[in-house]
Amino acid sequence: MEPSPREPPPRASQGLYAVPARYHLTLHSEGRGCRLGSVSPHADSGARRFRLSPFGRVARHYWFQVPQKFLALRVLATEIRPTGLEALVEVRTEVLRPPACGAIDPDPALLREAVRWFKAVTTAAYARGMQTRGWAALSGLVWERSYERLLLRTPQALSAAIDRFAPRPP
Repeated sequence: MEPSPREPPPRASQGLYAVPARYHLTLHSEGRGCRLGSVSPHADSGARRFRLSPFGRVARHYWFQVPQKFLALRVLATEIRPTGLEALVEVRTEVLRPPACGAIDPDPALLREAVRWFKAVTTAAYARGMQTRGWAALSGLVWERSYERLLLRTPQALSAAIDRFAPRPP
């Protein structure tokens, strides 16, 4: 019995490599604890105010270095929350070639590698800060092992995702 040929990746079979792929990524801190910052009322107005922790500042710094390290990625929007990071990213198709039939779709592999690098470098940088700057130790793991990735297939899905990142009144 002859093996069946592998199907091309979903985006290739739909001819979607002519347009950039946009993804909504969500990375959570381990146990969804408030490792990246805290929310407290402002002294004068009582409005809620988010303050980045030292680890949150490290995460913000390295997140904006992702496009410099992974040239095919572009960060469209980012929101750092006490329990993690959400971002809209675009895979620039002019940098990537569409995969041949039977090849692995490059988008998830590229995103997986970028997220792996980001988690490793932020964890290492925070460990250095604990030793050299006296930052508080974080118990256990820093990031959850997995992350959420949602391909935004339509302009409406992209628009809805962008609305999530719009400033909200306090």
